[in-house]
Amino acid sequence: MSKQKIVLFLTVFIDLISFGVVIPFLPTYVEKMTGSPIMPGLTVAVFSVAQFFFNPIWGAMSDRFGRRPIIIGSLSVSILGYALFTFATNLPILWISRFLSGVGAGNISAAQAYISDITTPKDRARTMGMIGAAFGLGFVIGPLVGGLLMSQFGFMSVGIFCSALCLLNLLLAFFMLPESLDMQAEREFRKINIFPLKSFLQTLRIPNLNITFWAGFAFTAAFFFFQINSPLVWEQRYKLSESDLALVFTAIGISSFVVQGILLRFTSRYFTEKQQILTGFILLGIGILLVPFAPREYFWIYTVFCIVLVATGNGIVNPNLTTLVSKNVDMKSQGLVLGLYQSFGALARILGPVIGSLFYSIWWLLPFFAAAFVYFINALWFGRYKAGLEQI
Repeated sequence: MSKQKIVLFLTVFIDLISFGVVIPFLPTYVEKMTGSPIMPGLTVAVFSVAQFFFNPIWGAMSDRFGRRPIIIGSLSVSILGYALFTFATNLPILWISRFLSGVGAGNISAAQAYISDITTPKDRARTMGMIGAAFGLGFVIGPLVGGLLMSQFGFMSVGIFCSALCLLNLLLAFFMLPESLDMQAEREFRKINIFPLKSFLQTLRIPNLNITFWAGFAFTAAFFFFQINSPLVWEQRYKLSESDLALVFTAIGISSFVVQGILLRFTSRYFTEKQQILTGFILLGIGILLVPFAPREYFWIYTVFCIVLVATGNGIVNPNLTTLVSKNVDMKSQGLVLGLYQSFGALARILGPVIGSLFYSIWWLLPFFAAAFVYFINALWFGRYKAGLEQI
């Protein structure tokens, strides 16, 4: 593995530890703060609102000015967001801190564009899988650390820890991550208009990208039906503690790391991206459908089995969808279109938690049934995808 890939892996890994520290306890923390079943979904959505508006701008700017300054700049915003999170003892401050953290999350689309710069189309899925493995490993360590900090030192310790991690990440990128765009290409890229609306509409008119974007939207929204409500089910119906919830999310992270860091290297050699994505949707549908029916006496064995199905499906679908987006775009627009794709995913992360919370307030099983239905329909929808290069 090259030095660039190692540093990029560490950058994403450290960033996802910060994200993973917060996720397990945030829904239950907000519900206890507000007493509302809707507010956890709205709070999670704030992060994604910021991503929706800023990811295309970060991506377009990375095409014009290079990947490195965008990664460094977005990490600086993340430090500010998590520092404010330290003092988020009421809902307005919590929402502002999550919004800033969402703005700072633009380094993910820049990292994906960086991967596109330094890999061939043939090797891209495996390398995108490496970024996915960093996600998974971050979710292994993040929830464990979050559960420990929350139970032993309280809420403020989480914000301090995440701010320190983001500072470490910024220093790592500043001193060790070289620019992936050469200067000649960089001058050409500066002609690109960073205003995303026209490119957004243009992208959605391209058949392959249209299918991939909508499939990615449904994939992400349905996953948040599961992610936002499963901690509530596990806490309220199975009496899991914050440490127990951290262990469940750790199981998700371990499974994702194994799939994207190891399994994907083999599946990408023998199966097309489309075949892998269809398989992943089916695994996700089955796994999420089974989650809420765990027998109490066999809760951990049953739940880990379901989590492995869900994490395997997620680990297969996510990097392969990103790879297909990258393959259907020419090199001069990688950052912009990957940013648009991340923005479309952010829109799903806005609507998914809100709709999922609404479903949960109607009937606690509804979000799980709805997510499974979406994944099975998504498998049928994605069957329309036909391989080919369409440039924007």
